[in-house]
Amino acid sequence: MDLLAAIASPACRTTEKEADALRAVLEDPAKTQLRVAASLVGEDRVEVRIVNTGASAATLPLLVHSALDAFATRAGRMHLTAPEPEWPSGFAFDVGRMTSKIVLAPSGVARARVRITPKIVTESVGHCPPEAKCPPETDESGLPPGSYELTIGTPLYASRADLVAKLPWTKR
Repeated sequence: MDLLAAIASPACRTTEKEADALRAVLEDPAKTQLRVAASLVGEDRVEVRIVNTGASAATLPLLVHSALDAFATRAGRMHLTAPEPEWPSGFAFDVGRMTSKIVLAPSGVARARVRITPKIVTESVGHCPPEAKCPPETDESGLPPGSYELTIGTPLYASRADLVAKLPWTKR
């Protein structure tokens, strides 16, 4: 299943109430057994996969928000700028929050391809007022060449720490 096409499809949209209910089930690994994996498909492109490892179908809530990185990516401990998802042709994400859902059969796989942007993002703290949410700053010099472990999140609407993919990656 093409994860990005499902997110873009109006047929997969859901309400906040239903997404919250699905999220409650997803938070329990015993109820929804998933594995997230990734592989390189080019020097700066990665395919991320969500795999249903359970014995029954899983209905998964997805969240995309214009202020959040749906595929949050780190190289080692350094946060990188948001990767560019390969959205279906003609899809334009509006500002705001969008919830969707997909159903993965047992052994079902949802795939998405993203382009890694190797620029480091840091939180600004020096000139930020107390208790304020300051915008992230990007180090335009980019990530230094070297070998890293990439950690990539997904748009799954969950706080489970196990729902990230890790893979070795070399920045040239």
